[in-house]
Amino acid sequence: MLRSLRVPGARLLAASSLRREVHVGAEASVTRAFSAEEVKHFVLLTGDANPIHASDVAAKTAGFSAPVLPGILVASLFPAIIGSQFPGTVYVSQTLRFRSPALFSTP
Repeated sequence: MLRSLRVPGARLLAASSLRREVHVGAEASVTRAFSAEEVKHFVLLTGDANPIHASDVAAKTAGFSAPVLPGILVASLFPAIIGSQFPGTVYVSQTLRFRSPALFSTP
């Protein structure tokens, strides 16, 4: 489950009719649980065959306590977060740095 997501490097252009302040370092968060089936479909679509995304054993061998969500799957939430938190904003670019893993967990 992804508990929060910080968007420090995103460049945002606010529509002129909206005056909610958007700046570098602005934070927005979302809670989102991905099911094993969703992760499986994402992995199949992207061709990311790294076993740490599906196998407890592979994840633990790599030093993680549980399978790791694909980073790009997590990053795919950015446009939805920005669009809902800052309506009218155009999502121009992003720079990703994965500082800690988003681990798969079962509810």
